[in-house]
Amino acid sequence: MSQVTLGGNPIDVAGTFPAAGAATDFTLVGKNLGNLTPTCATSTRKFNVAAAGLDNTVVVVVSGDLPFAATRFCTAEGIENVVTASTFRGHDFAKAYASMSRADR
Repeated sequence: MSQVTLGGNPIDVAGTFPAAGAATDFTLVGKNLGNLTPTCATSTRKFNVAAAGLDNTVVVVVSGDLPFAATRFCTAEGIENVVTASTFRGHDFAKAYASMSRADR
């Protein structure tokens, strides 16, 4: 079990976060339908703001939505500092990070 903070309140979430540097191989699909290799709307907005002030930083937002839907969302919200990626083509990301999978909740 891991914990995140929302509005100053701790919230338990299923599974555990991967340790820094412990990422396993996975494949994600970008808005051009090409593979991106190593969402929640609120977190995407916050990451967009945070990423705007960071040099040499790329924030990848992973979603089960189709790449076109994620791109429409970001355009409508004025989100320009994140890269959207979709898991729609396969489930290797969810398998590699099972704690993030809806099936595990």
